[in-house]
Amino acid sequence: MSGPFYGNQFGTAAPAYGAAFDEGLRKHMLRVYNFMMLGLGVTGLVALFVASTPALYVPIFTTPLKWVVMLAPLAFIMVLSF
Repeated sequence: MSGPFYGNQFGTAAPAYGAAFDEGLRKHMLRVYNFMMLGLGVTGLVALFVASTPALYVPIFTTPLKWVVMLAPLAFIMVLSF
């Protein structure tokens, strides 16, 4: 039975459910991508601010504190993965 109302082998009207599922998934993924874009934008602005302010980057990158700044994200990922 493969008529217009039977979309799959179980005889249920799958196209209507599939369309609603696709719409919900699209909304969710759009929200995820928007949050990611916002996060990348904030990261870029903070990086631009730090790079253009010598009072911030000179004390960090002329001392051993640069290793903390470089390795802290890696340590953060390792801690969160366990």
